Formats: sequence, C-alpha cells, structure tokens
Amino acid sequence: MKEKYEVVWENCLAIIKDNIPTKAYNTWFKPIKPIKIQDDILTIQVPSQFFYEWLEERYIGILKRTIKREMGVNGKLE
Repeated sequence: MKEKYEVVWENCLAIIKDNIPTKAYNTWFKPIKPIKIQDDILTIQVPSQFFYEWLEERYIGILKRTIKREMGVNGKLE
C-alpha cells in the first residue's frame, strides 16, 4: 500500500504531465522522489542543487498551483 505522500505526488505528477512537454516532464519531474507529508508540507528529494535551482527558476508556478490543488490552500512544497 502506498503512503499518502506518494499518492499526493503521483496526483501532482499527473497534472504536471498534462501541462508541460513530455521531454521536460521526463527530464525534470520523473527523477523527483516524494519523502513525506507533515503539517501540509510535502517534502521531495531532487538529484542535485542544480536540479533544484532549475525547477525553481522554470517550474515553481506549476509546482505551487499543483500542490495547492492536491493538498488545499495551505499546501506547500519543500
């Protein structure tokens, strides 16, 4: 049985996949691993600092919108 954080992240990925090019999704979102949910914060793990900075520069908007859609207005990503 999957943990709640895994289900939430899978739901987020489904939304993101429908809104960005497939190559970008495969490169920047597939490698992300969900770690936990605590106090409306979904913690994810990315492969490197460069990876983190690239996501923050280019995809922070869709990430924030998707997290709020899945977790509610208080949902955050860490």
